[in-house]
Amino acid sequence: MPGQEVIESIGLDRAKSVNFKSQELLESESIVLEQVREFGVDSVYFNTDDNKNSFPAVFLKKINSFDDKTLQEITDIHRKIWNYKKVLFLYVYSDTEIRIYNCSEKPILKTKENLDLAEELQSLEIKSYLYSDKEQLKELNNLFSRIAIDSGIVWTLKEAQFIRDKIKLQRRVDKYLVESLINTANQLEEQGLDINFIHKIILRSLFLLYLEDRGATDKELYSLYETGAKSYFDILDDVKATYQLYERLEEDFNGNVFTLERDENGKITETITVEQLKLIKKCFISGNDNTPQTQLFEDWRLFDFSIIQIELLSEIYENFLFKTDPELKKKTGTYYTPPALVEFILNEKLPINKSDENYNVKILDPSCGSGIFLVQSFKRLVKRYENQHKGKLTDFDKLKKLLTDNIFGVELHSQAIKVAAFSLYLALVDSLDPKTLWQNEKHRLPYLINNPNDKSLKQQGKNLFCRDTIEQNEEIEAIEFDLIVGNPPFGTTDLSKSVKTYCDKYDFAKEMVLPFLHKATKFAPNGEIALIFNTKILTNTGGTYQNFRKWLFNDCYVEKVFNFSILRNAKKNF
Repeated sequence: MPGQEVIESIGLDRAKSVNFKSQELLESESIVLEQVREFGVDSVYFNTDDNKNSFPAVFLKKINSFDDKTLQEITDIHRKIWNYKKVLFLYVYSDTEIRIYNCSEKPILKTKENLDLAEELQSLEIKSYLYSDKEQLKELNNLFSRIAIDSGIVWTLKEAQFIRDKIKLQRRVDKYLVESLINTANQLEEQGLDINFIHKIILRSLFLLYLEDRGATDKELYSLYETGAKSYFDILDDVKATYQLYERLEEDFNGNVFTLERDENGKITETITVEQLKLIKKCFISGNDNTPQTQLFEDWRLFDFSIIQIELLSEIYENFLFKTDPELKKKTGTYYTPPALVEFILNEKLPINKSDENYNVKILDPSCGSGIFLVQSFKRLVKRYENQHKGKLTDFDKLKKLLTDNIFGVELHSQAIKVAAFSLYLALVDSLDPKTLWQNEKHRLPYLINNPNDKSLKQQGKNLFCRDTIEQNEEIEAIEFDLIVGNPPFGTTDLSKSVKTYCDKYDFAKEMVLPFLHKATKFAPNGEIALIFNTKILTNTGGTYQNFRKWLFNDCYVEKVFNFSILRNAKKNF
């Protein structure tokens, strides 16, 4: 039986070719196909929900045979899909068999020694099926068909246990990168570096690699500080060159991220050794899993920031921050928001189908953290602008205006708001043509952060406010917003004075999230609100909780409530 007939028999002939362009494509499908066009796959199967939101579920690749050259190609494709994170399955099929690869598992490290790719790739295989075996084809149809993928029975069927055993979500790109960052931070701290300085050096590296991998830095930039240097990794071999580069970027990014510690005479006081910089280098090339450095092929890297989504920067940072400072999470009541949940909420309130053309939408996240809601919102406004004007938006001034007119956030943690600012810079830069345009003196990146306590800022911005949201903030409250989105902090311990005072004023339960929900209606009296909160707000029978619910359902129009509490019982590996 030819391979294409097998694909048809399991219903995946509905997959969209990566080169397919049609008015029939949903906007979300067009975006994904554009993102994965260079991966080396042939097509993408999408799972589409009742609201016409479409999500990539399976990548497919047709081959002639599983020879050495093809195995090398599969290895490279798998690494790219792993960096993409959004898809678990890669189906590679010939006219005699199909092999299904696990895209949640860390890619094969390409060492200089001769690798037996057939053996190495077996560790990434979930299952392979020969078409000549009817029993194997029956299992293929039962576990890996379109119906199985769409219905999710792979997560419930007893006979699918072997699939669940192989899919380790803790090995996905975001989790593995966070683990690598934590191991690196621990080693540097053991060597005497301050944890706050470690955070800075790691974040600088993350941001530089995003810029470099996305083609947003001039090729000559690194050679200005180290003869022959072509990348950030070349610079990391020399402490002096590294700090000269950081000084340049401190200027370019308005002091938002690349803030250097200086003494009263302006001399840089930060100290680090070449060996410590090599630890940073290892972290981002092969990952730091507390094992000795593996010798790799030249120019080969595990992490590819041209593929890793910009939104993941917020998730990676927040996970890294909370795991290196657990007390911070406890004190602030902050929980990081999975990108899929952000996408779910914005699909409801800020969809990007071809008919959605309104891009003048003032959006506020009242507890923006490191900016995951704001980055996705900005990218959606860009798509809406493009829908209205029937073409790509690459103009610096128009992108800058779209950002500064419409994207706003409030956050108490000063380091998190710097990550939000840089994530938004990345989203802006990623739309430019050429992407290096931001380095032109005529095209300076906007000042976004407003924090009077941060003396490193050369100018106060008007978009990202380092404040206590619950206190009175005239600058923010003077703006009438169209949409409030976010994941405010919740909990009943370590409450701030402002939260206690606000709850007393309205006779609400002393619960951290309630003032955020209530004050959102003041920020957007005529707008829409989509905020995440804990279930007990709607179920606790205490009188002060009932007072809040009376206000919520009597004084507000509640359009929908989605209950995700059942997911608390999902296994950690799901």
